[in-house]
Amino acid sequence: MTIRREICFHYLLLVNRRLW
Repeated sequence: MTIRREICFHYLLLVNRRLW
């Protein structure tokens, strides 16, 4: 299982939202 990938994705989304 690759849970780290999901966390990374979520983190990226959060960062994108904060930047926007």
